[in-house]
Amino acid sequence: GRADAVVFDAPVLWYYAAREGKGKVAIVGPVFRKESYGIAFPNNSALRKPVDSALLRLKENGTYQALYEKWFARGE
Repeated sequence: GRADAVVFDAPVLWYYAAREGKGKVAIVGPVFRKESYGIAFPNNSALRKPVDSALLRLKENGTYQALYEKWFARGE
């Protein structure tokens, strides 16, 4: 019924450690392999360009980073 260690998706672990696991778990060590997330659309989707543009604006104005830090802050 206990685990000494878990290897999983870093943002998910950071979210858990900062919230439900706060004071119960600790994140240790570096990220093994950094990976980015993606959004998939059907071929020729009319949503691809608007979503790409919105994500680019969020990255350029700092909103993306602020949201990432809010929801996936390291729970140390």
